[in-house]
Amino acid sequence: LTHTAGFEESARGNFGFDPKGPPPLGEVLKAQKPARIFAPGTTPAYSNHATAIAGYIVARVSGMSFDDYVDRNIFGRLGMTKSSFRQPLPGHLQPIMSRGYKLGSGEPVPFEMIAVGPAGSLSATGTDMAKFMLAHLNQGGTLLRPETARQMHETKLTIIPAVNRMALGFYEQNVNGHSVIGHGGDTMLFHSYLWLFPTDGVGVFISMNSSGKDGATGAIRNAILADFADRYFPAADTDGRVDAKTAAEHARMMVGTYNNSRRMETNFLKVMELAGGQVKVTLNEKGGIVFGMIPGLGGQERKWVEIAPFVWRDEDSKQRLAAKVVDGKVVAFSLDMISPFMVFEPVPASRSSAWLTPALLLSLAALAGTALAWPIAAIVRRRYGATSALSGKALRVHRLTRGFAAFAVAVIVGWAVLIGAMMSDYSLLGGQLDWALTLLQTLSLVGFVGLVGVAGWNGWIVWKAKRGWLARIWSVVLVLAGLVLLWVGYAFHLIGFNLVY
Repeated sequence: LTHTAGFEESARGNFGFDPKGPPPLGEVLKAQKPARIFAPGTTPAYSNHATAIAGYIVARVSGMSFDDYVDRNIFGRLGMTKSSFRQPLPGHLQPIMSRGYKLGSGEPVPFEMIAVGPAGSLSATGTDMAKFMLAHLNQGGTLLRPETARQMHETKLTIIPAVNRMALGFYEQNVNGHSVIGHGGDTMLFHSYLWLFPTDGVGVFISMNSSGKDGATGAIRNAILADFADRYFPAADTDGRVDAKTAAEHARMMVGTYNNSRRMETNFLKVMELAGGQVKVTLNEKGGIVFGMIPGLGGQERKWVEIAPFVWRDEDSKQRLAAKVVDGKVVAFSLDMISPFMVFEPVPASRSSAWLTPALLLSLAALAGTALAWPIAAIVRRRYGATSALSGKALRVHRLTRGFAAFAVAVIVGWAVLIGAMMSDYSLLGGQLDWALTLLQTLSLVGFVGLVGVAGWNGWIVWKAKRGWLARIWSVVLVLAGLVLLWVGYAFHLIGFNLVY
């Protein structure tokens, strides 16, 4: 419930549109077992799998299905007659169910099915959610004993003390000096958030049925919480300041490449880190930190001002950013809006996109140029009746190297097409493309290992024959390009036979 079970992110089968609904929860959890990449209790990393396990524990202990348990012990007690975790949605609720849209201007999409149901399959009206909020605001109401409600609301796990923490199921979202807890959730189509001000007896709930553009739903929710608190619970700014010299030094310490703790780590989707999955902290012209992953409501760059040692606040919002420093090095940082369930940690140099992404692009360019030069040179020779300067083994290795260069580029293109298709339609993450995944994993092993082998062989022949400097230099470039692809294939799991992701 604190999202510190340590699991990597899991995507396979989470979303779909099968009208029959997902398989039984127990089958889903046993078939899809993500790796544990953090020691339990140490690192916030939001996990739908962990929440689904909690729901499965409820089912096992109670002897009832999760849906039956919730119907009887939550919805029944609170009179939430228009709410359900069931998939597909019960017939009497289907006529009042909102349609979901990828864009508000687009066509409606069929009802979403969530394989890990306890983590996100609730359909409910705003009125029913109000009944749920009122129970929590009334010390548990008819839902929980007061001491249980207090434990759920007040037990908070502190990882980075200066920013919001995780309670039991709820996130701390304090604002303007007022205690606030809440929980948000996003499917492909729906984006919701619930906030409770326990000491003030107030709750706010919002749900949007369109993803919007450029992550707009997240910025809208954060702005609503901040503006609501400013309107009804205003507070004067009491922030301190760090002197300019110290602030500049701390900003420089923050510069680097970071990984999100909620990430794929042991499967092929890790390679998305090289296409923007890793994030960078840089400096602006004034020496302040720049962290562009979570922009302001209008998409603008946030203006972070250090208000205490290693604690910054955005000048235009209530958001704080704080870092954890050990032995003079930043080991983690996060922002108020995500700190209860997600932190950023420095990326090991060997897997940093800061150098690997440009190295990969240059390698692909070199290999693609090598592959294209082969037929072009053949056409030119035929046009002018010339013959190749190479013969025998040298010619065979030359051609083999060009062939593997083209093969390796084609494999990378295949990966890009496969992952692009999966990310544009999450329903394709259910195993339908396992054949393509297995094929690409096999081709990666053959292509990347083979490329290094033949490029090395080609380089040995070129240097032994004391050919021109251009040929020698290019032979080294091909070996380096092959090594980069082989490292990417190994480190980011393009080579392997793992269908759990």
